[in-house]
Amino acid sequence: MGSPTGCDTPQSNPATPTPRKHSTLFDGAEGLSNSAFNTPAKRSNQDAEMVQNHRSSGKIPKLEGRISSTSRGKGKERVIYTMEEASMSDDAVLDRMGLSLAGFDKGLNVGESDDCKHRSESSHRKPPTTHDFVFRDLSAKDLLNYSKVNRAARAAVKAFYRRALRVESVLSRYFNDDEIRRFRILQYTTGCLISGSTALSFFERKTFSGSDLDLYVDFRFAIHMTDFLVSSGFTYHPFESERKQQAKDLAGALEAMDNRIGTRIENETIEGFGEYIGTGIVDVFSFTRHGEKVQVIATGDAPSPLDVIFKFHSTVVMNIIGYSCAISFFPKATFIDRITVVNDITSPRSDQTIPRKKYEERGWRIKHDLDPVTVLNRDTALGVTDRFVGDRWCWTVPLPPVADFVPWSLGLGQNWMLMANSWTVRHRGGFSIRSTPFYIPSVVQAYAYSDKVINEVRKNPAFRFDDSDDTPGPIDMPLSVFAQRAAERAVVEDKQDAHVRTELLRAFGVAQEKYAEVELDKQITANQAAALLEYLQNLVKQLPELPKFIFRFAQDRRGHVWANVDVVLPLGCKAPKSGGNIIVYDRATEGYRTMDIEEYALQALRYQMINVVLKESA
Repeated sequence: MGSPTGCDTPQSNPATPTPRKHSTLFDGAEGLSNSAFNTPAKRSNQDAEMVQNHRSSGKIPKLEGRISSTSRGKGKERVIYTMEEASMSDDAVLDRMGLSLAGFDKGLNVGESDDCKHRSESSHRKPPTTHDFVFRDLSAKDLLNYSKVNRAARAAVKAFYRRALRVESVLSRYFNDDEIRRFRILQYTTGCLISGSTALSFFERKTFSGSDLDLYVDFRFAIHMTDFLVSSGFTYHPFESERKQQAKDLAGALEAMDNRIGTRIENETIEGFGEYIGTGIVDVFSFTRHGEKVQVIATGDAPSPLDVIFKFHSTVVMNIIGYSCAISFFPKATFIDRITVVNDITSPRSDQTIPRKKYEERGWRIKHDLDPVTVLNRDTALGVTDRFVGDRWCWTVPLPPVADFVPWSLGLGQNWMLMANSWTVRHRGGFSIRSTPFYIPSVVQAYAYSDKVINEVRKNPAFRFDDSDDTPGPIDMPLSVFAQRAAERAVVEDKQDAHVRTELLRAFGVAQEKYAEVELDKQITANQAAALLEYLQNLVKQLPELPKFIFRFAQDRRGHVWANVDVVLPLGCKAPKSGGNIIVYDRATEGYRTMDIEEYALQALRYQMINVVLKESA
């Protein structure tokens, strides 16, 4: 469960990860009988046994759904979906997957609990309390601080967030009540995600002038979103530039996009779309009505909408609103510290200066580099390297379902599908977020996976596909369970890695304070910390026992701070050999030479002002 304060929560056993649990504002608080403050009931033994049987048998359930009825009248459209066949209920799966309800502070649940399933959407129109008149003008940081006063204060803040964080508050600017209902059903069906300024304004509780509604959706379902907008009275506006001219009519523009995908013509970057530029975007369709602008941003056949969002220019816009929940991936940095960290993975063909400047003018401080202590600290969302959607560093706000809507089993907006995605945070050469798209014909949508998760998925024969594959139906369910468990294991460090990180954190913490007055370009860097962490963790895995580290930081003649590390090997242990060579270019001789891999690694560290010496025990 996420927390902008970075508070510790119990970690799962890597061998048998436990599902993520719903959080409550109080742990064991007395006097809260209201069901809205209680955690959901435990899943039934029958559902748990069903999941276990499904996993152990290796059989893939055939899930089929169909539109059972459609009625039109008085300008309204109602679609009811039913599930023809399934091996388990979606509710059981969601509970099995451990739907995370995260908040700002440890245990602060600012969203709805399970009883919201039985409420009508109209329940958001509640009379304001006295607290609302005070809280509505307070920042997230102020509310967090006030919630720490006592239990009553925390209860008041939680209740305020439950009233204030409503998806209708951001959608009503663009749609009426009936259109909001239809749009949210489309979100469930297509997996469409709201991001950009609108998702940010949901958590900020304010509207940004000049902002648009950005809808990220798989290109296969873009036509459903565009049809909805046209039927609601929005006008299509073709995009034109020197590099790209969209068709004047919407049908032609959609057909051109499909042809581009079919022939694999690369169109990764679209000029003129600022913060929306990123690898994986195949087209953008713009619509307006009553002066408000909506953009349907179509992603490719392999990258998912989340893959595109992970490639945004900086962390401030890495927030999403789906059908079941709204999630901020870096809440503490965004809403408490008011910083946005530049993501170095953005396309080199795009200029991200303008969109970053926009958020700087809105009050966020741009950071191009992190300090070493932040990078080494696993209790921060910016420091931990393995993340997944809905983890304890996220701020997750559950949203109530659409009234009188019966979900079907293959809707792409289901929560367990969203929670199965993951990503990797890297610090070598700058802060960057990486995810690898995964798609095979036996899944209904593409997923985004971190480095460790994609490696485990690719090694599992159950998730390979060839032309002879006779899988009876979508394998999204077992794939999602497997990927989520792999993501939970990836977060847990083993004893050796944790020891190295702890030693480095202590040493770099002292050095960072000691050299705080040194010129910025000569201080110890996050890149040094990340490079040294990676090398030492790999080294320790080759040793029978943990070595002793002696850290010394010193400035050279030019004033740059070097990190010097003596690694005292265990008694009787020799320095490990790589067992291989690498051919490298020697600048001194202007020729190539053979070099031991271990020697090459140490030389690469020296280029980053890191000097490591392996010493045998006397």
